[in-house]
Amino acid sequence: MRRTVRRLPLAVLLLCGISVLAFGSDNQKEIERGLREAYLGHFLSLKSPSYSDHLRFRPDGASEDAIKPAPWTTFGLFQVTKLSVKKDRIEIEGDHLVIAWRAEQTPYLLPLVIGKKLKITLESYAPISDTDQTTQMFKRVFDHGNIDRRIAAYWKPDASAIAAFRKPGNTHEEYGVLEGNRKVFGVKAGIVSPPRPMYDPDPPYTDAARKDKLQGITVLRLVVNENGLPEIIEITKNLGDGLDLAALDAISQWRFQPAKMNGTPIAVLISVEVNFRLY
Repeated sequence: MRRTVRRLPLAVLLLCGISVLAFGSDNQKEIERGLREAYLGHFLSLKSPSYSDHLRFRPDGASEDAIKPAPWTTFGLFQVTKLSVKKDRIEIEGDHLVIAWRAEQTPYLLPLVIGKKLKITLESYAPISDTDQTTQMFKRVFDHGNIDRRIAAYWKPDASAIAAFRKPGNTHEEYGVLEGNRKVFGVKAGIVSPPRPMYDPDPPYTDAARKDKLQGITVLRLVVNENGLPEIIEITKNLGDGLDLAALDAISQWRFQPAKMNGTPIAVLISVEVNFRLY
């Protein structure tokens, strides 16, 4: 069974000046109504992606808790589902998104809802009373700009190299370029050492798969970056019943000892098999 990656609506979030928040009244309910109109159903991009599912930010934009940095493609985006304005804070909830790679599809990078929730709290020094105040609160935590454009440009694979990946006789050494002009290599004995898993939690079995007694192997292709973190992930062999998404979610949290070339950490393209078995 092949899973269709659903295209979601994208929002151009110009946080440097949100014109839609110009109300006739600046009371709390009006501010909340305007923010909901502007953001519900749209995407927000975190300046500091984190593995946490509840992020709290002080008025200066700093996190209340220690943030474990994560790739933007796997932990930097969410789609807003709820938003409320309290006296001294804004509370936002949303669906966590992963940028899924599909080499045989155009566009080949698509935001995918994987079933995880994210909650974000923006705190204010003073009672929330006007739209300039909320605009500044959003600017400190979220990136502005065209999210669609960033997604499209984030990963530029070499099509011919990708087509030959893991095939006998393949001589390609580079497979593409990540945002920031970071080259992605292939593992090659004596030249590029493979990344070594240091933290590799198993994905959970879904209720639907248990009910259908579904078993098998799902295969994912991923770019493990120079910090040993999965940054681009593609499902290349599907199982269905939510197992593929469970595998993608789990692997996005894996940590590796980075691959190295001449002693220097580099980004590499690898494949991972996830075996689902009922006992």
